[in-house]
Amino acid sequence: NKVFEAQKSFTSSASHEIKTPLTRMAFQLENMKSEKNISFEDGRKLNQILQDVYQLSELTQSLLLLAKLEEQNDKSSFEEIRIDEVVFDAFQQVEINYPFLKLNFNVSESIIPEASFTVKGIKSLLEIVFVNLFKNAAIYSKQPNIEVLLHETFYTVYVHVDSFGETISSADQQTMFQSFSRGENSQNIPGSGLGLRIVKRILEFHNATIDYNIPIEYTNRFTIAFKKQIAINL
Repeated sequence: NKVFEAQKSFTSSASHEIKTPLTRMAFQLENMKSEKNISFEDGRKLNQILQDVYQLSELTQSLLLLAKLEEQNDKSSFEEIRIDEVVFDAFQQVEINYPFLKLNFNVSESIIPEASFTVKGIKSLLEIVFVNLFKNAAIYSKQPNIEVLLHETFYTVYVHVDSFGETISSADQQTMFQSFSRGENSQNIPGSGLGLRIVKRILEFHNATIDYNIPIEYTNRFTIAFKKQIAINL
């Protein structure tokens, strides 16, 4: 337990210390790129270095968030959140960098007279869940569109997120939610291998689960299930 706690403390401290110089490096590289007398070849090299810095920055941010989540147990800041609003706000964030991505949003018929798709949680954290899923869809899918389906029962709020393209192999499915795990389809694509681990940890913090399956050929489906705090009376 002492070693584990020390490791978490080190990860958090190291990530925090690395974050500042990386931000400074990115700012300086952006300034160098904007200089008028820079050659095409030098600009290309600077752009590659800048992308590497951004990747390192994203990695440290992910490690810092993961370390904080591992330490966090306090749920006193939980509030009522509409999942449909979280989905739309997350998509708007992803759409800035991936304008070609399209969202097809649907709500299934429910046996509940007035389904609200409301859960208890922290909105900013839940947005990270869907930002990661949408970003993965934009990067790895052949078709630039996502389908999101909401369904609510008396005990659970379900969110299905479908993307289309090559599916994840059985071997990769066994480790896809582990830290630094990257599948066969991620070769030559930058990434930290922490995205789905962070997704799973945030959902665990919200007493929710996430599962992956392939409902039909070339369809990747992530199903998120939020358990309701209090079941609705029949």
